[in-house]
Amino acid sequence: MKANKFIVWASALLSGLLLATTATVHADIAADGQSGTSTARVGLYLDSTAAIKLIQVPDYDFNAQQLSATGETYHASNVGGSLVVENPGIPNGWSVKVRASTFKTADQIPLTLKGASLALAAGTITPNETVSRAPGSYPVTVNSQDALIMSAPASSGIGVFKLDHTVDQVALSIPAGNLAGDYTAVLTWTLESSPDQ
Repeated sequence: MKANKFIVWASALLSGLLLATTATVHADIAADGQSGTSTARVGLYLDSTAAIKLIQVPDYDFNAQQLSATGETYHASNVGGSLVVENPGIPNGWSVKVRASTFKTADQIPLTLKGASLALAAGTITPNETVSRAPGSYPVTVNSQDALIMSAPASSGIGVFKLDHTVDQVALSIPAGNLAGDYTAVLTWTLESSPDQ
C-alpha cells in the first residue's frame, strides 16, 4: 500500500512539473491560444582590423590637345575609375581630400606646365545598398594644397560609396605661353577619419 501511495505521489509531482514547464515555455501565448509572440536576436561586431578605406581613385586623361595662343580649357577625354570609399560600420566621420603635383614632362630636363588649373565638379555619389546617409561631394580646384572633395559626418557614410565624374565635369585650363610636350601630374588622395568629423 505504501508503495502505491508513493507512486501516486511521484506521478502527481511529475505532472505538476510538466505543467509548470509547459506554462513557462508558452508564457507568450495568448490566453485564448489564438496568437503568440517570440523573439529574433542577432549580435553584430566589427573585426578588430576593420577600418574606413579608400578602395579606388580615378585617373583623368585629356589626350593630345592643340596649343592655343590665347589659352584654352579642355575637358577630359576619359575618366578612368571612380573615387570609392568603404566603411564597414565605424561611426567616425570621414573625409577625402585631393592635391596635385605640378604638370611636368618626363624629359631629362622636364618642362613645366605653367599656370595650369585642374577643376572637378561635385560629381555624382552612388551608394551600394546601404540605409546610411550618403556623404557629400564638392567641386574643387586641384592644386598643391589639399582640397576637400568628399565627406561624411559621424554616424553616416557607412557602406560603400562611389563618386563619379563625367568627362564634361573634369576640366583643365592651360594659359597661353606654354610649350608643346606630354605633361603629367600626380594626384594624391587622402582619407581622414575621426569621431569629431
